[in-house]
Amino acid sequence: MQEQHRVGSAFRFVLILLGVWVFATQCFAQKPSTSKMENGNRGVLLENLSWDEAEHILTPDRVVVIALGAESKEHGRHLQLNNDWVMAEYLKNRVLAAAPVVIAPTINYSFYPAFLEYPGSTSLESHAARDMVVEICHTLALQGRAVSTSSTQEFRPSNHFPKRPTRSVLKA
Repeated sequence: MQEQHRVGSAFRFVLILLGVWVFATQCFAQKPSTSKMENGNRGVLLENLSWDEAEHILTPDRVVVIALGAESKEHGRHLQLNNDWVMAEYLKNRVLAAAPVVIAPTINYSFYPAFLEYPGSTSLESHAARDMVVEICHTLALQGRAVSTSSTQEFRPSNHFPKRPTRSVLKA
């Protein structure tokens, strides 16, 4: 009887282990990118590319879109805190389907001081929010791609930020 119990327990353990293995391989396996902009009419999400795929797609004439949508900001009692992020993701997907652009991951934090009195709302200092966007642009530009000098001079992350300091930071 005890021997049967051990065999049954071992069998259950092996089945559970097999189930966990199957689940893990399905959930966590990286798949090759399926979005290569082959037809030229559809955009690509930067985060879905390997670095060598990104190298071929991030050309000097390619437009890079950076979506901004707060993932934790008050919108009244009727909406979730992530409403801006949901809208940014929706618009990002619309642009993705319509234009041959590269879309960078959505920035989910920024400068929202007016909402800090509401529980769950978050905000960065204005300089930190501006610098984060500027650094993302610089990173892409330092790779010799994606952000040209003429387009960075016109870059304005938001009406919340002073335009003069952003331009001077981008020129540096």
